[in-house]
Amino acid sequence: MNVAGIDFSTRAIDVVLLHDTGRLEWHRFPLAGQDAWERTRQVPLAMPAPTSQLWDETIGFALEDPRGHNAGALFRVQGAVLARLPAATLTNPYIPSRWRYLNGLSGHASKDEIRARSLQLGAPEWPVQDAHDAHLLARAIQADLDAQRKAA
Repeated sequence: MNVAGIDFSTRAIDVVLLHDTGRLEWHRFPLAGQDAWERTRQVPLAMPAPTSQLWDETIGFALEDPRGHNAGALFRVQGAVLARLPAATLTNPYIPSRWRYLNGLSGHASKDEIRARSLQLGAPEWPVQDAHDAHLLARAIQADLDAQRKAA
């Protein structure tokens, strides 16, 4: 079983699967088009279907809940990404300060601090910051699931 962290922009969707063995698997789905509207319409063509084998062992998805600049366009991408995930699988939104906190960082941690924490937690040196964000999103939902198990 694994969990997935999903970070997105109007240019790409980054998914990091955190397997129960601790193995990390990064997938990047670029979006093509002249503007954010056109690129958002490409999400169904770029991402795997809800029935994809990629999601077979996934028990929970963590998606960043956009805040700040350009949030309107990001909410459209978020909706398109949600439509590509299995409807019956747990899917939680995480505001940036929350997923950072669950990973032992300040809610206002910088990109460099996020990358350093991701590397500290076993990530390779991925070429894009969004992969490190997705990794920590996966760790956030794992932390929430672990807390629920302990409380039960």
